[in-house]
This record gives sequence, C-alpha cells and structure tokens, in this order.
Amino acid sequence: MEDPNAIEGPDELHSQDEVRFTVIGKTRKQRALFLAFTVRDHHIRILHGRDAKRKEAKLYEEKISTT
Repeated sequence: MEDPNAIEGPDELHSQDEVRFTVIGKTRKQRALFLAFTVRDHHIRILHGRDAKRKEAKLYEEKISTT
C-alpha cells in the first residue's frame, strides 16, 4: 500500500459470507477514497470504491495529524 497513513480494518457489518475489509486513504493527488475489499484466491477483489465521506475524511486527517 502506498499510503502509510491509510486506515484499514475489518468490515464486520458486511462479513457474513466472507471476510471483508475497508480502507480509507489518499491518492497521489490527495483525493480521499474509501474502499471495501476482500481477498479471494490470494487476490484482492475491490467490492466498492468511492470518495470518502466527510466523516471518514475527518477521521483520516485526525490520524495523520497524530503520527
């Protein structure tokens, strides 16, 4: 992962059939993104991607300001 400040964790709400994860990070152009993904057969499968919501972007900014 290129963003060392990315926030990654399990997506327990949507992990009924398989283990899913979420990540919030910034692109090289400083765009905050939210991704939901899973790992299948040793490959990462993106399930959902979008611009981070204001609350998610704020959480990300708070994390990088403390590191």
